[in-house]
Amino acid sequence: MPKEKSVPGRLNIINRDSYPMFKPSPVEHHMIERRISSVRVEHISHDEEYEKLKKAGLNIDITNPELLTTAGKRPIDGIFSPLFGADTTQDAPIFACDCHKLTGGENVGRVCPECHQVVRSIEADLRTMGYIDIAPYHIMTFHGYKLFLKKFGKSMMEEILKHTRKLDLKGRMVKDKIPLISELYDSYEDLYEEEFGIPRNVAFTSKIPVYSSRLRPLIHTGVRITMLDVNKHYLSIVTCRNQLITSHVLELDHRLEEQRIINQIQEDFIAILDIVEGLMNHKTGVFRKSLASGRLDFTARMVISIGTDLRPNEVDVPYSFMLEEYEEEIANDLSTLEGISISKAISYIDNNMTVKNKKLYNIINQFLKRKYGVWVLVNRNPSISESSIQYVRIRKVHDDIKDVSLHIPPDITVPMAADFDGDQYTIFCIKDPRFHRLFQPMNSTYAFIDRSNGKFNSGMGFKKDYAAILVSAWDIDSLYDSYLRNPYMDTEEALASLGLSVRPNTDEDRLAERELMREIYSLDPSHPFRKRMTHGFMDEFPF
Repeated sequence: MPKEKSVPGRLNIINRDSYPMFKPSPVEHHMIERRISSVRVEHISHDEEYEKLKKAGLNIDITNPELLTTAGKRPIDGIFSPLFGADTTQDAPIFACDCHKLTGGENVGRVCPECHQVVRSIEADLRTMGYIDIAPYHIMTFHGYKLFLKKFGKSMMEEILKHTRKLDLKGRMVKDKIPLISELYDSYEDLYEEEFGIPRNVAFTSKIPVYSSRLRPLIHTGVRITMLDVNKHYLSIVTCRNQLITSHVLELDHRLEEQRIINQIQEDFIAILDIVEGLMNHKTGVFRKSLASGRLDFTARMVISIGTDLRPNEVDVPYSFMLEEYEEEIANDLSTLEGISISKAISYIDNNMTVKNKKLYNIINQFLKRKYGVWVLVNRNPSISESSIQYVRIRKVHDDIKDVSLHIPPDITVPMAADFDGDQYTIFCIKDPRFHRLFQPMNSTYAFIDRSNGKFNSGMGFKKDYAAILVSAWDIDSLYDSYLRNPYMDTEEALASLGLSVRPNTDEDRLAERELMREIYSLDPSHPFRKRMTHGFMDEFPF
């Protein structure tokens, strides 16, 4: 069998298909037949969700405030229940059936007589939810608390959460103007349901949800255990729950104590909601980290400076930016031109990253001129409007290698709410040409015309209606130059093609036209300019 030869400049691995590591990963396309036209928010009742799980034997009741048993294991009914799955990848696997009646590694493979499911390893499913049951008492849910907060105000809600009624000498409660949480629950259907628009079982709950312990692990550092704040609040709720249930079962008259305990449970639950809301919505939240922002490939951030000779849809970039963000494309061109391997081409680029190399400089400029050019998205944070992101073309790299700023045209500073006092732009490189048509509506030239009224957009740096006049004047001046070079050209037809009339429209225009014609008529009759300009006009303007 003849030996395969390596082709310079191309990635050619002998017997590549024999090694799985060199096989390209399949591209997955998650296609659905139904298109999502709208999204609707659905209110969920924690009590109803708990009953569904209980009916299926999948409920996880959290009643034990202990972290670990005497054997050093996590209690099955604790806030770190093994039914949530392993907290970390270092934890030992947990085995159970669906109803959790049959557990342990010794029962792996056996079929549970209750749920008829095989005992298997429990994976950490983040959707698994436990519940702390405080029935027959109720507290406000996230939706209920937000609605009451909007109605009563922050100061009033703080008083409600700390308020307890006093008893008179006969043991009766003395009513006052501040309602109790239990009174809000009892009077909700009569006083608040119609105004708030949600049922009572959504505004209040007796089943407090406990999300997966994988998201709030118990942190072990040697012999020390570190508790997250959310776990401290959950433990407080479990402890208070046990006190409530004990007094209710024993039928003790602890009405004042019950009020304090319910208030404490409500405060802990609100604190948990604040923590979860912060994990999701704040600057360090899940949405900003995973969806709205975070590190993206082929992006850069740099200070802007003015480019006076740039078109509204053009930018100039630093030399180092092109070598860094488009290293693969430039290395491929260099490899082809010089007949060297890709690895040598990349090493050559890295060595000249801070030194202006004429060869690389020419390759970059030729690369920028290919087909439609190289286009990028520029973004000025915060993105407060649709104009904060513009789709622009890279015109060239800076001649000065020390210039590491992004040169932008002055036209787009107003719609992007930017100025040249140190503002920074984020650049997203669009390498796939198939996205060019998708981002074209974000091109700055689309903003010249206001889409709401069809008029020139005065916010585009300078008055575009003035620019239109200047453009028309330039066209007329160009026609006049053409006439001087060719006095026999059809000037009237050329002006008509621009939408301009050679006929006077107003009395002032007619007077100015008469003065002009008098000057023309004073010329020698044989002059070609007089012949051309007076043709067809002399009968209309008698002197």
